[in-house]
Amino acid sequence: MSALCLLFLGLLPQQRPPSRPPAPPPPDGNKLVQVSLLADRSQLVPGESFLLATRLKVTPRWHIYWGENPGDSGLPTSVEVTTPEGFGQSPPRFPVPTRHVEPGDIVTFQHEGDVYVLTQCTVPKDAKPGESFEFGVESDWLVCIEQCYPGRGAARLTLPVAAPVGAQGSAQAGEFEKQRLTHLEEFRTARAQQPLAMSQRVGLAVTLVPDPKRGHHILELVAPQAKFTDFFPRSEEDVDFEGLAVDPMDASKARLRWRFKQPPTEDTSLSFYGILSLQGEKGPEHYALHSRFEGGE
Repeated sequence: MSALCLLFLGLLPQQRPPSRPPAPPPPDGNKLVQVSLLADRSQLVPGESFLLATRLKVTPRWHIYWGENPGDSGLPTSVEVTTPEGFGQSPPRFPVPTRHVEPGDIVTFQHEGDVYVLTQCTVPKDAKPGESFEFGVESDWLVCIEQCYPGRGAARLTLPVAAPVGAQGSAQAGEFEKQRLTHLEEFRTARAQQPLAMSQRVGLAVTLVPDPKRGHHILELVAPQAKFTDFFPRSEEDVDFEGLAVDPMDASKARLRWRFKQPPTEDTSLSFYGILSLQGEKGPEHYALHSRFEGGE
């Protein structure tokens, strides 16, 4: 090829390989869950109890993990409510999770959709009408679908103090109570997500029984006219949950087995926590297990 042709070819525009579009940024874990703080009333009364609900709105198809125990993987969702000085408050109460089994028999306890975490608070008796108080919540989570991303959010809420109900007439007091109740639908949903007290089911009983294997402790369960279907154990530092065994001849009877990491002594108080799931005559039922036994074995 002549030098003139080579010169001509060199003047032609060079073809470049087509450029690839830039990869989309990874999802923002802070935005996949939205945090808000709700109260079940618009005004406070000195000495009364009321509920705060931390609402975690999880993006559809994504999930977060149960705050009491994420299971075999994941991280527990953390909810920390702050109240003004003098207010009483309970630990956060997480709703009943759902069990998911991944390949390899990896079991996790998850939440999807709108998740309500309840905190019961008490107004100081010396709170004065006309005062206002600010409440806050901070939450951390791991939100997942096929991949997982950490996230964090916060919310605040201010509530005024009203005059005590007793300072008004009975008719006025009743109307006042109705008017200050707020977020009725949200709190109806929040309460429905919570496990019930075991005392609310007639005949539901728990008994601690001895086990020949040292370090193991068994709870025998009886639920007349129901079937045991699942148990969600709360994470504990000194005890490992071993499993739920439903009686194959009678599903209204079951056993829960724990192993203590340090063998308890005669003076040890044994505590067992979690959520029992039953199939009742009208559908699924969930109950909070808070059993404590004094005196070790």
